[in-house]
Amino acid sequence: MGGVLQGVIARLGLRRELDDYRVFEAWERIVGPQIARNARPTRLDAKRLVVSVKNAVWMQELSLLREDIRLKLNEWMGREIVSEVFLVLGAPPEGGEAGGGGFKRSRPPIRRR
Repeated sequence: MGGVLQGVIARLGLRRELDDYRVFEAWERIVGPQIARNARPTRLDAKRLVVSVKNAVWMQELSLLREDIRLKLNEWMGREIVSEVFLVLGAPPEGGEAGGGGFKRSRPPIRRR
């Protein structure tokens, strides 16, 4: 069955597109554990990598690093997979497309009277 599926994937020209999703595997290796705890890729739309970022502080930090991240991801893949890193604020759903873990939903602040 696996051979049949691989044959269909090859005939449809999907092998390269499926291979592109290895950027999700490379994320922590490329950005390091500290960034990976606070941001992770959630989607690859064509060559635009959408990255969910935990908070505004990390959003600012990653906005300064996104070109370096893009270049390192492409270097790791050996070809251009990502032409743009697009940052969005907010943790992806638990067990999201990027593999879950790493994000914890914060509790609302305690209000003192």
